[in-house]
Amino acid sequence: MNNAKEIKASYREYRDMVYADFPQVKQFEDKKKKRLTFLLLYLILINLAKAGVYSSMSGGISLIFILVGVLIGTGPNIIFLLAAMTPKWKISFVLYFPAVQLLLQIFRALSRGGTREITMFINAYVHGFTEYPFIVGLDVLSWLLILLITLTAVWLTAVPKSRELANQSVDLYAQVRKYVLSHPVK
Repeated sequence: MNNAKEIKASYREYRDMVYADFPQVKQFEDKKKKRLTFLLLYLILINLAKAGVYSSMSGGISLIFILVGVLIGTGPNIIFLLAAMTPKWKISFVLYFPAVQLLLQIFRALSRGGTREITMFINAYVHGFTEYPFIVGLDVLSWLLILLITLTAVWLTAVPKSRELANQSVDLYAQVRKYVLSHPVK
């Protein structure tokens, strides 16, 4: 077992053996991984598109500075999505943070200007879409992303079946991890 491919195959074979009696857990883990990967790619693509727009409209600010700013702004959400990929369901509560941040922004706007602020906000979107459909579209896609992240958080934390499958996943993951650690690469 000196070949890396052989080692990976043996790890995969053992993992398949462990999960053989728990097809629902395997299916849950696959679905969770696909959703979180999709959200991660969606987040990265939306923010790269925003960086491109900001760069084209900035008139001289370096794309590197804009990308660093976007990375700093999206870094926590990337970390939250990566953290939620772990088998433990309780860590998925961090996926509520983007929604909480958005709700706080809405609350601040309401406390400053009340319904007048909301009316101005809606008008800005309506009129902005006629002049800058790409920019407003990106913003709407960002809102959709937050909604999808929140729905995923609800699926992972509030649905009892998901929590049960995640708890089983923790045990199976620990079993596979123990095997991997006891059979190191030589």
